[in-house]
Amino acid sequence: MLLLPLTLGCLIMAYLFSSIYEKWGVGSYNLSSGFNFGVLIGLFFGAGIGLVMYGTEMRITATGHLVDAVFWVVTYAVSGMMASIVYKR
Repeated sequence: MLLLPLTLGCLIMAYLFSSIYEKWGVGSYNLSSGFNFGVLIGLFFGAGIGLVMYGTEMRITATGHLVDAVFWVVTYAVSGMMASIVYKR
């Protein structure tokens, strides 16, 4: 693993995720809206980009991409709920 690019990528993703959620919530920050936002972002990355990667690279099996998509949806759903708690204050 390359820790510097990994760290920078995580920081950029966290900042952008938070910034987009701040605009998405429009003052209505609750667990439900955070969960919904996280699921949508997770589907975009996990399913959308995952299928594009599968269609172009085929480095992982279709089952691997499905599991990866589920992982990202769950991860972003939890991230969305955490962002809603932070912005609720």
